[in-house]
Amino acid sequence: MNGNALHTLKALDPAGGSQVHASPTDRERLLANVLNTSRPAPGPAAGLLRRWRWPLAGVAVATSLAVAVSTYTLFGPNAQPAQAMTPPPLRYAPGSESPRAVLERLAVVALKDTSRVPAGSSLYLKHQGWALSTRIGQIQVTSAIVPSERETWKKADGSMRWKQRTLPPRFQNAHDEEVWSDAGAVGEDPQFTEDATGPVNANDPLNRPAPEEPRAMGKWLLASQEYAGTAEAFDSVAAHNLDELWNGRQRAAMLRFLATRTDVTYRGKVTDRAGRAGQAVSVDSAYGGLPTKYTLILDESNGKVLAYEEELTTTAGALNVKVPSVISYFCFLTARVD
Repeated sequence: MNGNALHTLKALDPAGGSQVHASPTDRERLLANVLNTSRPAPGPAAGLLRRWRWPLAGVAVATSLAVAVSTYTLFGPNAQPAQAMTPPPLRYAPGSESPRAVLERLAVVALKDTSRVPAGSSLYLKHQGWALSTRIGQIQVTSAIVPSERETWKKADGSMRWKQRTLPPRFQNAHDEEVWSDAGAVGEDPQFTEDATGPVNANDPLNRPAPEEPRAMGKWLLASQEYAGTAEAFDSVAAHNLDELWNGRQRAAMLRFLATRTDVTYRGKVTDRAGRAGQAVSVDSAYGGLPTKYTLILDESNGKVLAYEEELTTTAGALNVKVPSVISYFCFLTARVD
């Protein structure tokens, strides 16, 4: 596993971050840094996770602290809306099964996949996503939903190269599109970035392959986290799927570990934002700074992670969004031996 993933990503979470309790002076300094640094649009990894380190070139640190200091960050060439536009929530069909039963059933299915990634193989991965913290240049985009797509090529030594591009802005209705146009049409032109990293330290425990036993998997998932909560485990599962391809035994271990967590709930069947049917499990937590529902959408045919979503549930704090509101999502589209 590439142990670099989470620090940069977690700093981009619009609902929290490591500086939730920073002083007003520190907040002003953070805001000044955000406003005075020109950066390209972040890739779809923006907003997922809070403490791993993934050298994502040109990302922007945009947290609720910055928004709390000044609403100026919400303005582009023209004033953007008072409340940010966010994706419509997915439609979940609740079921009567217990989360433990659902996860165990998916683990059994995952174990039927006996394929292995050959030693020394390179990987190709692609995902799409969006986060409330999306910035293009010095402008935080709140007048449109501007998702991104990222392709990653990873070698056996952990070195990676990636390309990412913003996708066409999305709107819930014609009025939203008009507001976006009046606010400067930020994101109308695609933004392209690419970069690469060198090999990782193979002796770092975070760079070791995912375990194939549930208890070991749980320890491994939480090794990069400050706290051992279930929401942190959900975050870690999503982060690993950004640049890893797990075999059936590894997926089963992950599912059986999550089945031991008493705060996991079964949200039901759902179709993700890429049009794929899955089973959704969630956990509620405020560990990121605001009460948030974290959801994993799982493929019922093989136990793979299809998507990951974060939704504010009861309060938006200093963020300019309604409640409840989706604040980030990821769709894991492709993971294969290259």
